[in-house]
Amino acid sequence: MKLLSYSTAWGGGSIGALAGEDTVVDLPLLSARFRPGEPFPSTMIGLIVQWPRLRPVLEEMLAEAPKLREAQEGAGCFLPEGEVRYLPPIPYPPKNVNCQGVNYHEHGQEGVGAKTLARDSVYVDHPVLFSKPHTTLLPHQGGIIHHRVTEALDYEGELTVVIGRGGINIEKEDVYDHVFGYTNGNDTPARDRQRMHKGAKGKSMDTHCPMGPYIVPKEYFGDPMNVMLRTWVNGELRQESSTSNMIHDIPTLVHVLSLGTTLEVGDLLMTGTPSGVAYARENPEFLKPGDVVEIEVEGLGRLKNTVVAPKWS
Repeated sequence: MKLLSYSTAWGGGSIGALAGEDTVVDLPLLSARFRPGEPFPSTMIGLIVQWPRLRPVLEEMLAEAPKLREAQEGAGCFLPEGEVRYLPPIPYPPKNVNCQGVNYHEHGQEGVGAKTLARDSVYVDHPVLFSKPHTTLLPHQGGIIHHRVTEALDYEGELTVVIGRGGINIEKEDVYDHVFGYTNGNDTPARDRQRMHKGAKGKSMDTHCPMGPYIVPKEYFGDPMNVMLRTWVNGELRQESSTSNMIHDIPTLVHVLSLGTTLEVGDLLMTGTPSGVAYARENPEFLKPGDVVEIEVEGLGRLKNTVVAPKWS
C-alpha cells in the first residue's frame, strides 16, 4: 500500500493511494462512495491518528476500487498519476524534520578522505542529531532551488521514518509500535554554508528536503533495516548501499530522539546517508540548475526532483 498527499484541482489538499501502476484514488471521495455519510480524514496525519480503525476499511475499499473504476463510476475519485500534483507526504509535520548525521561508516570515511570531517567524528558512540525547518520540505517532482548563497549544493538519499504514535522516553524494544511507516528523503545540503556556519544552516534552506512520493505503512514494508538505497544524478548512479550498514539502527535513533522529548504523530526522522555524495568525489560534482536527482529506497517508489535557479534576485 502506497499513500500520498496531493494538491486538488480546487486548490486544497487531500490524500490518496496508488490503485494500479498509474492511477491514484482519492481516499475521502472513495470513502464517500462506499461509506456515504461516514467521515474520512483528508490529511495524512488525520489518517495516521485513526489508522488502527481505518486500516481494515481502507484495505476493503482499495480492493473494491478497481470494480468501481471498471464500471466507470466514482467520477472524480480516480486520477492518472501523471496528472497528480504531489505534496510532501506530511506537508506540515508537528516539529522540524529530525535528521541523523554520519550514520554510515563509508560516508564518514569519505568525509575524512575529503578532509571535511575529523576522524574521531566518524566513529561515534551516540547518534548525531540535528533538524531542518518544515520550509525545507519539497514534494516529488518539485524544484530544488539552487539558492545564490551556495556554490556547493549536494544530495543525500535517506530512508525516512514517519512516527505514528506519540511518546516520550520510548524503549528500543517498543520503537516499532510508534512507527507508522517510511518514505524517501533527500537531505540536500549546501556544503559551503554547512562548513562556514559549523552546523545546520547549510541544511536549512527552502526546498532542501525533498520527500516522497509515498508513505508505505510498516505493515506493508517489511524490514526497514535490510533494504537497498540508491541515488541517481542525471541517470548516473551515485549512491548505493543497504540500510543494514547503518551505524545506529532505527530503534536506537527513535529511542535517543525521544529521551526527554515527546514525539508526536507525523514527526519525521531522516536516518542518514551512505557514501557517494558529491563533495567527496575525486572531482566534486555539485548540483546545478537542470540536474535531476532521484532517490529510491527499495519498496518506496522513486523520489524525483529537478534543480532550478531561483526566481528572485
